[in-house]
Amino acid sequence: MAEVKNVTQLVDDINTRIPDNNAGQISAKDVRETMRNVAFSIPKIVASGEWDVAEQEFVNDVRLRRKSDNSDGGTLIVQSGIVFENNGNPDGTALQTRPYLGPTGIKHGELDDLTGTSNDHHTQYLRVDGFRPLTGDFGTDTNWVSSSGEGNTTAGHGIQFEYVDTNNELLHVGNETQIKFDLDNSIMSTAKSNAAAWVTFDGVSGVGEANTLTVLTSYNVSAVKRVTEGGVPQAGKFRIYFKPNTFGDSLGHSGICAIGKSNGRASNANAEAFDENTVACVVRNTDYVSFNILDESNQYVNGKVNDLIVFGVPSGVTYSDSVTVGYQAS
Repeated sequence: MAEVKNVTQLVDDINTRIPDNNAGQISAKDVRETMRNVAFSIPKIVASGEWDVAEQEFVNDVRLRRKSDNSDGGTLIVQSGIVFENNGNPDGTALQTRPYLGPTGIKHGELDDLTGTSNDHHTQYLRVDGFRPLTGDFGTDTNWVSSSGEGNTTAGHGIQFEYVDTNNELLHVGNETQIKFDLDNSIMSTAKSNAAAWVTFDGVSGVGEANTLTVLTSYNVSAVKRVTEGGVPQAGKFRIYFKPNTFGDSLGHSGICAIGKSNGRASNANAEAFDENTVACVVRNTDYVSFNILDESNQYVNGKVNDLIVFGVPSGVTYSDSVTVGYQAS
C-alpha cells in the first residue's frame, strides 16, 4: 500500500529499496512501491513547502487556470494566511489572513496606523483636534461657521463671510450670536451702540477768519465748514458733514444724537484755558449737523478745542428699539 512521505523519507526509501543492483536484489515490487510512494507524496510535498532549502523553492511564476469550459478551477485556496517576506516581517507578525477587499471594500476605520500626532497622513485636511494649523488662506464661501454647525438660517448661530467685490467683504454675525470680550466679560450684540461719527477740530488756528479750521482727528466725517452770512465768515458757527451713507433716511434728524463740547477760548495753554459756553447741535440731518458755540454774554465765539460725537442708526440698519413713556409719581 502506498504511503505519503516527506522528502527525507522518500530519499531514504529510494536508497533502501533501490540500491545498486550488482547483487540482483531489486524486485519489481521495490520499484513499484517506491514509485507509488513518490506519486502519493508529491501533492503533500508541493502543498507543504517544507523543503526550505536555497534554490529549491518555486523561482518562476505559477500559473493557475480554469477548466477548458471555464466552469471552475484555477483558484488558489489559502486557509492559514499569506506572509510576504519582503515586508520586513517574515516571522509572520504581518500575517494576512483576510482577502484583499479591493479599493471599495476596505473600511477606512479598519486601517492601521490612523491615530496619533505622528500618523498625520492626510495633510490636505484639517484635523478635528486642531493639532495642525492652517498653512494657507481658508475660504468658507457663503457657509456659516459656528460651534454647533447650525447656521443663521436655522438657529441664528455663528458668523459668515460675504464677498462683495475685490475691495470689500462683510462679516455677518448671526442674530442669536453675541461677541463676548474675555478681558472684562462685556458683551456686544449690536454695533448701534458705537458712535457713528466723531471729530475733534481747532476753530481758531491760522491767520484769517476764512481758513481758521484744522481737523485733528475724525471718523465718518467728510468736511468741517465755517458758516458764512452775507459772504462773511462767522465766529463760532460750523457745519459738520458726514460721509455718504453714514446715516439712513428712515428716521431722518430724529435718529441722530449729537453731543458737542468746546473750550470757548482761542487758547489751550493749560487745563484752565476754557470759558463757560454752550454748544448746540440743533440742525441734524443725514448730511450734516450744526455746531454753534455761544458764550455767557450770548455771543458766538471760536474755540481752540472742539469735540463732536454723533450716535444714530447707520444706513441700512434696522431700528427696532421700543421705549415706553409716561408719568412717574415721586
